[in-house]
Amino acid sequence: MGNAAGDHQHIDLHLGQLQNLNTTVFEFQAGGVVVEGFVYRDGDRLVAYLNRCAHVPYPLDFADGKFLSRDNKTFECQSHGARYNLWTGACVRGPCKDRKLISIPLVILNNNVVRLFTGGIDENRLPPAQDESQPVDDVDKVSGIR
Repeated sequence: MGNAAGDHQHIDLHLGQLQNLNTTVFEFQAGGVVVEGFVYRDGDRLVAYLNRCAHVPYPLDFADGKFLSRDNKTFECQSHGARYNLWTGACVRGPCKDRKLISIPLVILNNNVVRLFTGGIDENRLPPAQDESQPVDDVDKVSGIR
């Protein structure tokens, strides 16, 4: 799964494993708990995030690896419809106002290995999710209707 690298835990994936314009799910240990992350690839650009909605601490997908909205322009939480910018992880629509996805740093080694640095993520120390009881400005944004 991961390899010790100094003070950092990391996971290596081969670039060829990552489909273009799609996401790839991976698992890692965070504070003694197995959690998921995902990588999005667009050509030579890559970004990785913890698979956790900023609205409530649910996975963004329904264990199917589908994170992209129908228009492929944002990541979308399948539970409440929150949408996030692909490259910054910032909430752009829905009940996740002023929040963002937790990014996972990465580098590309030798043009074919993607190293994901997961050591800084501790499931027990993650910020709490937004209070579900807070009002939402647009019900359609959280209905899950696309």
